[in-house]
Amino acid sequence: MKRILIIMLALCTALVFTACNRQGSKGTSINVYFANSDKSNLVSENRTIDEEASGERLLKLAVEELLKGPNQQDHITVIPEGTKLLGLEKTGTLVTVNLSGEFLNVKGVDEALSKYMIVKTLCEIPDVEKVLILAEGNMLISSSTNKEVGALGLDDIIYPGVENTNTLQIALYFANQNADNLVKELREVQVKPTTPKEMVILTELMKGPQNPNLTKTIPDETKLISVETRDGICVVNFSKEFIDKHPGGTSGELMTIYSIVNSLTELPDVNSVQFLIEGQKVEVFKHLVFNEPFERYEDIIEKAKVKF
Repeated sequence: MKRILIIMLALCTALVFTACNRQGSKGTSINVYFANSDKSNLVSENRTIDEEASGERLLKLAVEELLKGPNQQDHITVIPEGTKLLGLEKTGTLVTVNLSGEFLNVKGVDEALSKYMIVKTLCEIPDVEKVLILAEGNMLISSSTNKEVGALGLDDIIYPGVENTNTLQIALYFANQNADNLVKELREVQVKPTTPKEMVILTELMKGPQNPNLTKTIPDETKLISVETRDGICVVNFSKEFIDKHPGGTSGELMTIYSIVNSLTELPDVNSVQFLIEGQKVEVFKHLVFNEPFERYEDIIEKAKVKF
């Protein structure tokens, strides 16, 4: 009997130990971002959360880990002490983060850096492209521009340790709701001096319009492989999804082609646009001849007054 009891006790201990090991193996690994000691660069710390999390729950846990501050002595945070997460909501690829009023105490260079820490941390999580940061439910006001700070992606942040940026004003063309005309949308973007303006224009076009009454013209899955202007011809090289994922229709095709052509020909050194797909000329874009350069087409532009 004593031997049986010893065996049963050993089995129970083994089962408990195994269960604990299984439970301990569960978790979610994320990276949170802080600054190095001289604030010249961002550094990551890997954190393992003791639960299997996804969606908004994972995003909330990531922000909470960030607000705890760094674990390593040579890492620092510029997010004010006492800042709390009041709420978080994910809509599509946009994450809205509502922080407590302590977050407003960050100023100067640290103001940009604090936002970058949050954006970098969250945008590394799959299916997150933009982050809108609020304080006590209100939009942040930039101390440098005195304007509201909208949703930010990795490309929108001016980080003090990164190459200086310039403000570039560009004119983009998107389709109206009837998809029978293009409408000009003016936009100001921060870009590195070395970034080609053609690439900036195409990148912004691919993001879609800011005006809710306008319509995106480039399929979401499209990738920009390269862009280069030679002798007045801007050669744009897209991935195959540019054609394969396009819904088609002559009107829709015209909107897509000339939203790009008319946007690029706003640049003084671009007279026409030659399209390539995966590095090759393609004879037709579903219905339209597509293998020759396209020149600017003014008649397709809807005349409207648009302000910055």
